[in-house]
Amino acid sequence: MSKLEKFLFGSNIILYFLLTIFSYAYTDLNLTLSQNPLVLQFISNMQQMGYFNRPQSSLIYILFIVFAFTLFLCNLGLFLKNKIGLTYLKYSSISNVIILIFAYPFLSSDLFNYIFDAKIVVTYHLNPYTHKALDFPADDWIRFMRWTHRYSPYGPLWLIYSLVPFTFGFGKFILTLFSFKIFIGVFHLVNTLLIYKILKNKDPKILLFGTAFYTLNPLFLIEGVVNAHNDVLIATFLLLSIYFLINKKTLHSLSMLVLGFFIKYIPILILPW
Repeated sequence: MSKLEKFLFGSNIILYFLLTIFSYAYTDLNLTLSQNPLVLQFISNMQQMGYFNRPQSSLIYILFIVFAFTLFLCNLGLFLKNKIGLTYLKYSSISNVIILIFAYPFLSSDLFNYIFDAKIVVTYHLNPYTHKALDFPADDWIRFMRWTHRYSPYGPLWLIYSLVPFTFGFGKFILTLFSFKIFIGVFHLVNTLLIYKILKNKDPKILLFGTAFYTLNPLFLIEGVVNAHNDVLIATFLLLSIYFLINKKTLHSLSMLVLGFFIKYIPILILPW
């Protein structure tokens, strides 16, 4: 990377590292993330600012947003002028996601609802479309949730996908929280790759600009990776449909692969029954 790219890369890391620290100012007061005294003291100090000094915390967040979008717009301008390249885009995209995976979802409580919906299925062996969080008053995880009175508002496909990160949480809340964050973060990077592939075939002139517009956008990073909204996964399927529409040969090859799998293995599974 050039000196300019290294400077921008370092700025990205510092900016989102500071956001990750700041996010813990809004850790729910009913949530204990760790019993470690140093972690407890750190979170307590941050909560004092986030919950009991709103003017200061609001000013800090406003300044962050200003700096984040200023850096973002500078990146877009430099990509248009071809002064920064693909290597910088790769490293920045990956490093931003890795850092923000460790941020607390401070602007939304939806992630906790995703987690508990999956817990209703895996732990309680019940249906989240007929059971809600309030039906389990003894469960400690509902202390820091919101919308505990609602049934799952999401479709069954998302519910199935949510079982994957929940399973890798092994019943531990912290592991489950970060498992979901990693899960969504990976799909953010998948979306980045799909946008890159789509633009490479359709409009190479804005290849890096168009990809950066998504992957380095503070809005998508905060709402997608930090707050871990399932919209990121929905966007993946939308982008896949566009990608396969453009690359019909790839779709044909994939269809043949899936068909071949069913022809070869489904009879083996069915015959014993």
